[in-house]
Amino acid sequence: MALIAALAMGPFMRFASRWRKHMHLVKLITGGLLIVTGTAIFTVSLADVAQWLLETFPIFTGIG
Repeated sequence: MALIAALAMGPFMRFASRWRKHMHLVKLITGGLLIVTGTAIFTVSLADVAQWLLETFPIFTGIG
């Protein structure tokens, strides 16, 4: 397993160096999504969103 991890380090480091310049934007977007999700949970509107998703996309009923 350690050999696989060692072999994957080079490609991962190249990928990470390309995305490093975008990380600030990624952090801002994910932080905003966390705030929106927390607000939805706190106001109990997350259940309404879940119900809308199930009605709009019935394929989700097979998940979970």
